[in-house]
Amino acid sequence: MFTFIKGLAPLQGLKERQLTLSSIEAADCHLITNKAAHSGNDSYLYQSQDLLACFDGILANADMLVDTHATQGIKGLLDKVLVEQDTSLPAQFYGQFTCMSYRAQGQGKGIFFGNQIGSAKLYYWHQEQKLVVSSSLAMVVAVLRHNGIKCSLDEVGVRMMMAHGFTSVDYTTIAGIKHLEAGKFLFWDQGVVREEEYNTFFTEISTVGLHKAVYIMNELFGEALQHIHQCDLRHRRRHFSFLSGGLDSRMTVYTALDLGFKDLSVLTYSQSDYRDHSIAEKIAKIKGLNYNFYPLDGGRYLLDVHDAIYYNDGQIAYHGAAQMHAAIKDMDLSEYGIIMSGQFGDFSLGYFLVKPEHEKPGVRCIGTLPHDDPELDGVMTEIASRYPNQEFYTIHNHSLNAGINGDLVCHQKSHSISPFEYAPFLTFCLTVDPKLKYSHQLYFKWMDTYQKQAARLPWDKTGLPPCLGYKLISKAMFVRRVREKLSLMGILRQKHMHPFNQWLKDDSDLAQSLDTLLKNSDKHGVIAASNPDLAKLFEKNIASPDFGIRMAAYTASHSLNKMLGGDDHWIPERFTGGF
Repeated sequence: MFTFIKGLAPLQGLKERQLTLSSIEAADCHLITNKAAHSGNDSYLYQSQDLLACFDGILANADMLVDTHATQGIKGLLDKVLVEQDTSLPAQFYGQFTCMSYRAQGQGKGIFFGNQIGSAKLYYWHQEQKLVVSSSLAMVVAVLRHNGIKCSLDEVGVRMMMAHGFTSVDYTTIAGIKHLEAGKFLFWDQGVVREEEYNTFFTEISTVGLHKAVYIMNELFGEALQHIHQCDLRHRRRHFSFLSGGLDSRMTVYTALDLGFKDLSVLTYSQSDYRDHSIAEKIAKIKGLNYNFYPLDGGRYLLDVHDAIYYNDGQIAYHGAAQMHAAIKDMDLSEYGIIMSGQFGDFSLGYFLVKPEHEKPGVRCIGTLPHDDPELDGVMTEIASRYPNQEFYTIHNHSLNAGINGDLVCHQKSHSISPFEYAPFLTFCLTVDPKLKYSHQLYFKWMDTYQKQAARLPWDKTGLPPCLGYKLISKAMFVRRVREKLSLMGILRQKHMHPFNQWLKDDSDLAQSLDTLLKNSDKHGVIAASNPDLAKLFEKNIASPDFGIRMAAYTASHSLNKMLGGDDHWIPERFTGGF
């Protein structure tokens, strides 16, 4: 975690919270970093008479970049970017990180950025000669309130949270504070701020055929995993990965083993005996992996709802990654390096396509919840107009803003990277003709070509192996959707890795405890005192029979009450980062 402050006073009592303050007093700028060290990180802090700079996180492909650019190790590479402020290199970075550089000469020049997929967040507030930039939204709010600057909720951001389960583009739930979008620089130059894109995944659709596409994908996927492998070895750490009954983590684990990963430990979290459990356990047994299982049985972990504020600042609905948080929060991961996952697998390979062709942007809601908010129509229509098609619109907002929630959870313990998040791989996949990606055609062909054993094991979504082909499995997926609707209607018993509604139905005490937490989430009246229409919508949503809608409303209200209500000096009890 870092927080950069220009033109305002830093927070007090930092030492007690294991926070460090670096300052250039003459330039009235300060940098707060945390002392808690992750296992195996590349974090970097630089201070001189006129420069403050830091890199917080992990750079998986550092070895390759050091060789390519002939620098003196990682420090030399980061010196080039952050001391010399060379902006040509970040597009080549692969990892989970945020960083900044501020040179105090003259009126000052600064540069701030995170990685290409936004799996480590940055937020900023700017007013005339004042600037606050932080990897924690709560810290930005805390600095402003400490300096007597009133903060209030952003109605559009809150409506996004409650309608979609996340905020979109640069919105947050706090007025005046922006989220720096993935793949963008934030520049400060003599009091003027501007954003500039340094990476984009959205390019023209290519004419590459199915077989060539599969070959290129496999090469780039292997390249990403080689970087992760070398990074773990560089930090003398063991290998660790999530493993489920799905396709994404399966491809990650199988390909990693082919590339020479040794002593690989895996973790599965699921309702006991659901397919995620049984399939992952079978894979681990076949491949001789160190297998760990965390049972989600009963769903009591849902009562830890307050923890959402710590890993995503209340900008993504809590329940989306609550199960991952429960599974790793008490694990000792100090001997492991990068936490590998299958994040972005489906997203990059056609998950958002409902037909074998691209649609106009904005034809469907991008949210994860079963409703939309008419008050957002104008805002979302304008946002959608920025994209060439619905797939790109959804990926840039849903995936880059909410799909990385699992990475944010892991950042509390270590650094999480998926080979599907590797920029060259993701960029290529998004150029593939949608008719090749539709109904998992490309995915199944890739798996059956390069990982035949993995393709012959059942897929958790259907119980059928991918080797049977996309036509047959598409029919099974239709049956699955029907069963899901029947389970929501109470006609069938819900079967899932985390059957939220079934748990609440089976355990009245859990349902009542969760209901009490949700109803008391606006304890300081932050939403109640806002626009009456917004307050009315919140009351409706917090009492909704739909679990997802209730949890999105809770996440918004709980985080807002923490940041804006009650204690004027509240700052988060925990921080992430690698310093």
